Amino acid sequence: MYLPPHFAETDRDRIHDVIRAHAFGTLVSVVDGAPIATLLPFTLVVDGDDDAGTLYGHVARVNPHAATFDGLHDAIALFHGPHAYVSPTWYETPVAVPTWNYTVVEASGRPERIDDRDRVRAILNTLAATYEAGQPAPWTMDAMPAEFTGKMMDGIVAFAMPIRQLTGKVKMSQNRSAADRAGVRAGLMASGRPDDEATARVMDDLEARRG
Repeated sequence: MYLPPHFAETDRDRIHDVIRAHAFGTLVSVVDGAPIATLLPFTLVVDGDDDAGTLYGHVARVNPHAATFDGLHDAIALFHGPHAYVSPTWYETPVAVPTWNYTVVEASGRPERIDDRDRVRAILNTLAATYEAGQPAPWTMDAMPAEFTGKMMDGIVAFAMPIRQLTGKVKMSQNRSAADRAGVRAGLMASGRPDDEATARVMDDLEARRG
């Protein structure tokens, strides 16, 4: 992605946090010379401080994307964090144009198909447990009839994508003056929209990191 230095996020832990918090991402590859995109939930596994991580997911067996999971095809997974429209009326600077503040992570790698059914089941169990957390009676695969889960698993293809390159971009008015940034944060918080408030909180975090 296009990444001006002042918008680059270099803290790998923070980049991983964006993936985990916004794990419903977009997988993009090229099939027969044309781009293909699939939206799906990912699970990120990180093995140590020096590991960029591995993304796990699954698609329908009939999805053309499944044919690319051979460890040879390049792919990009995109994860979008908080984002919001920014009105130039919020700036102290009088001459300005509208823009958009946003957080995004780009992870690239070569997805590899997983055929071992125990591994596939473990991936699905982890995914379900992540999003069932907090439910009064969490759903589990083990509670389903074996014949049913077997048929469901026959209809998908699971994959692992070791991350070869991890890029984080946090565009939050860092190129504006302190007064302009303060105006943007105030405008976002005053809108009452959850996405705007979440974006303002990211801006607050960046201000705190500035010291």
